[in-house]
Amino acid sequence: MLLCLRGECDVYNGDVPSAVARTEAGLAVVRRHAEARGTWAEGFGLWNVGNAKRTQGNVDTAIAVFSECAELFHRKGFRVGEMVACNSLGEIWEERASLPEARRYWERALRCRREINAVNFRTIHGSMPRNLLALARVTAKQGELSLASTLLREALPIAHAIRDEATARKIVDLLTQTSRVEPVQNATLRPTGGVWHIAFNDRNAHVQDMKGLWHLRELVSRPHSPVLALSLIAAPSEDPLPIGDAGSMLDRVALRQYRNRLLELDEDLDDAEAKQDITRHDKRSAEREALLKELARATGLGGKPRPMGSPTEKARLNVTRTIRHAISQLSTALPELAAHLGDSIATGVSCCYEPRTHVIWST
Repeated sequence: MLLCLRGECDVYNGDVPSAVARTEAGLAVVRRHAEARGTWAEGFGLWNVGNAKRTQGNVDTAIAVFSECAELFHRKGFRVGEMVACNSLGEIWEERASLPEARRYWERALRCRREINAVNFRTIHGSMPRNLLALARVTAKQGELSLASTLLREALPIAHAIRDEATARKIVDLLTQTSRVEPVQNATLRPTGGVWHIAFNDRNAHVQDMKGLWHLRELVSRPHSPVLALSLIAAPSEDPLPIGDAGSMLDRVALRQYRNRLLELDEDLDDAEAKQDITRHDKRSAEREALLKELARATGLGGKPRPMGSPTEKARLNVTRTIRHAISQLSTALPELAAHLGDSIATGVSCCYEPRTHVIWST
């Protein structure tokens, strides 16, 4: 394995003959030992040989080696290794403009990634947003623009969350192209004099005022942006809702400490990135992601859940109940809209509108 890693260094340094020789020697060592065959070590060696061969320009051989690698990892249930091999195969087939093969491997890589929740594996082995972007590129070229847009809308908030703004820009650029020709649906959710004017495509209805409609209006106004239930409770009116405001009921001391630590982590991440300290960068990224999840759930410091009677928990229950009631009331007059909202609204301590189809809202 050390020989293979040394060969990978040669790939980066541009010494291709040495890369091929070292990685092949490393794989040969593994295969001389019966107990190492069919293990992670052999798959690791195969990927490195394939990578060296690909850099050499011997792409047909690289495809064969990567395919053997993917199947070995699949048989052994090593989803990380299978995902990495499929990434390489997806890239190669996309470079060759063989869209069906490229799509097959990008889809397979995405299935593995979802199974193990591999959101971010940094530069070499990709991330969830980059995998979704690659699959969206291929499906868009195949003419499946609606599917491509759905994949891109899933990818964009994740790219922002892991601070991969370069990928986020690529996602936005492609989404702009796919959305232009994607079938567009129109919807209205607007309060007018004590009742609500609600429409979806060519159907209209007037519905009595309900708290859940105010919550829905805030969420559909900012798709893919999580909003704390406490914020929704605090602003069921015509007043604009400040994004990210947890309201006076949130534990201010805990919130301040969370934010201070996030600032420290951001500075440390920038420093680690500048110094190319991958180990420290990955550790700080993992801590930052965990801290953001805790903050979104509005838990106390140390990850301990707040008591069931806390303002946060009461807000979660209240907002979930009122939103579900409003959607249920819409199901008679506007069943298609109710179905869309039922599929697209996620409730909890943090609520979000995650549409799978493109809807233009008038609120």
